[in-house]
Amino acid sequence: MRVHDFPGLHCHMAQHRLIVEEARRPVAGGGAELRRHIGVHIAQLVESHVLTLDSITAAFIRGEFSPANFDNLRLPIEPAPR
Repeated sequence: MRVHDFPGLHCHMAQHRLIVEEARRPVAGGGAELRRHIGVHIAQLVESHVLTLDSITAAFIRGEFSPANFDNLRLPIEPAPR
C-alpha cells in the first residue's frame, strides 16, 4: 500500500488496529460471552474490513481507482507524525 501510495492507508491501518484491540479486549461473563465476542463481533469486524477497505485497496492497486476516487470519502484525519 505504501509502494502504491494508497490514499486510505491510515484508515486501513486504523481498522487493523481496531480489530487487534477488540480481539485483545477482556470479555466479562465467561465462555458464552467470549464465544459471542469472537464468533460474532470480531467476525463482523473482519468481514466488514475485507469487504470494504481490502477490496478498495486491491482495486486501487489494480488501477481501477485513482486518488480522485477518495476525494469525497469521509476518512478519519491522518494522525500527525510522531
